[in-house]
Amino acid sequence: MGGSQSSQMPTSRPISSKSATSHSKTVPSAMNSNEYSSTCSQPTSPAQDPHSYTDGRWLHQDELQRRLRYLQIDFPLLCETAIKVCNGASKAADYVKKEGGYTRAFILTMETGKRVVARIPPPVAGPPRLTTNSEVATITYLQSKTSLPIFKILAWNADPSNPVGIEYIIQEHADGCTKNLSNKIKEMAALDSPVYGNIYFSGAPIEEDKNIPLEDGFIIGPYCSPLYWNCGAGDAEIYNSRNSNRGPWRNVAEYTSGLIDTALSRLPNEQTASADRLPFRGAIQDHVHLINACRETMQVIIKGERVQASAPPTLIHPDYRKRNIYVSPDDPTQVTALIDWQLACAEPGFIYAHNAPDFAALPDVNPAEDKDEAKQPLSAEE
Repeated sequence: MGGSQSSQMPTSRPISSKSATSHSKTVPSAMNSNEYSSTCSQPTSPAQDPHSYTDGRWLHQDELQRRLRYLQIDFPLLCETAIKVCNGASKAADYVKKEGGYTRAFILTMETGKRVVARIPPPVAGPPRLTTNSEVATITYLQSKTSLPIFKILAWNADPSNPVGIEYIIQEHADGCTKNLSNKIKEMAALDSPVYGNIYFSGAPIEEDKNIPLEDGFIIGPYCSPLYWNCGAGDAEIYNSRNSNRGPWRNVAEYTSGLIDTALSRLPNEQTASADRLPFRGAIQDHVHLINACRETMQVIIKGERVQASAPPTLIHPDYRKRNIYVSPDDPTQVTALIDWQLACAEPGFIYAHNAPDFAALPDVNPAEDKDEAKQPLSAEE
């Protein structure tokens, strides 16, 4: 399968290809039932509309939030792209849409029974071109360095102006359920990174001074989190300026400075603050004072031996929830796939210390209640 190509880097290609060619199709202005029937099934309900966010509503800025997640895509062409990487398939007979905070996924079932997943990021997911590039580069790097069970990427495109109309990743579908994978994590955590930041393919559209070589074909570049790029609903209007300190960072002092600079950049402008100032929120200068105090405190804390010992750049999956970990239905001890690598990056190891996966969390039990139950006398039946 082919893909588009920019002047700086290949943004779309089968993962094993070293070059890319251009699509010849253009995005239609509207889609009708005939367009759907030629390559994929029509939506079975409004909830399966590929363009709109349909998984819930927001109490605040609902219209804006949903508008930012309305995607102008050529869905039949996306299906057609997926069909091309499925041998023997000619149509996507069915699909199921899944919504996430920073991604929309379509589980496509071909008429042959083969299933693949097409994933597309909404604008709130992060910086255009970089978000998808980093995710694919991270997966490719890990597949070359570890035995982690990561799905195969079949095709991708990091150019939002491609014929589909949006960045996308088409990957294998993972079957199974969830299970612990602590032994697998060690391989990834043992990989060395020269700096903190996100992994990209060499040639990504990144400034030269923010481009640190990792290994042949890969670099470390700026952090991709949407908080660093003001990608959220209304961010451009609310905040005074865009933060330029997004990494890569060469040491933990620079890393923490990036956190603080980002906090300062996300203080609202005076006009916005005045229109929505409640007594408990305080003045902008109060927040500036608090953030600067935090900067001074952090510069002292990071000098501690224990902090320094756990500060080397560490690449770890950012979201070890059960829904992202799959095991074999025949042998639950065998992890078959890890999914959702969108925000994976090299950060200080201590960042992950407080983030216990939900499958490893302690049960939500009140010790006092257990103690009271223990004092109860046993019944005759007991």
